[in-house]
Amino acid sequence: MENASKALIMAGSILISLLVISLIVVGYTQLSDYQQQLDDTQQVTTDTEFMHQIEQFNRTLYGSELLSLINFVEDYNSREAGDGYAPIELNVKITRSIDGGSEYNFFEAGDYKLDALYNLVKGPSGIQSQIEELEQPEKKYNNKSVKYYWKKTYREIASEFDLNIPSNTPSYDLEAKLLESASENGELSTIQDLLEDIKKYDLLNSIFTQFREGKRFKPADDDGFVYDNQNGRVTEINFVEI
Repeated sequence: MENASKALIMAGSILISLLVISLIVVGYTQLSDYQQQLDDTQQVTTDTEFMHQIEQFNRTLYGSELLSLINFVEDYNSREAGDGYAPIELNVKITRSIDGGSEYNFFEAGDYKLDALYNLVKGPSGIQSQIEELEQPEKKYNNKSVKYYWKKTYREIASEFDLNIPSNTPSYDLEAKLLESASENGELSTIQDLLEDIKKYDLLNSIFTQFREGKRFKPADDDGFVYDNQNGRVTEINFVEI
């Protein structure tokens, strides 16, 4: 009788243990399902937000807006691509070159991919990088940037360096007199460099302004925005200058 009681107690203990384990398994499964639902909902929200951001560019863009798209795609590819998503391929066709002389042909007619466009603007030798470099103070120009001197007259530049230009100097001869005075005061090399940098800064700004404000681009007729069949995200963007 005693043995039978012990057997019943053991059987009851085993049954309770099995019930507890079953409850734990069921609870874990439900928790996992709930977490998966949360993750799926978050993913849908993320995809929707991304599509809203990218779709804002699905229209005719000025050059400045195209630059914003380039930055957006570059940032997206560096942060999210590879984490279950394909990188976005961006292609732009420029149909008319901007004349920058023999040295500054940044935006020539042709087909450009994302990396080429990004480097053209923000790379070490890109037009925006060169402009920003000339906007930084330089010791050889009295701790003032080229941008500071950009809109100044020859007389104002002379005053900045304590140089003298005779008051009766005609306008067509001002640059020559500035250089002459600089030579007499041992500043010729500095003033020559400054004038060259001012001309460079002016040309780069003109080219960049023409691109940002004068050029317009539209999505390519047949494949402007190409989407992933699985998640609906954009995988390729193609723009053409109009």
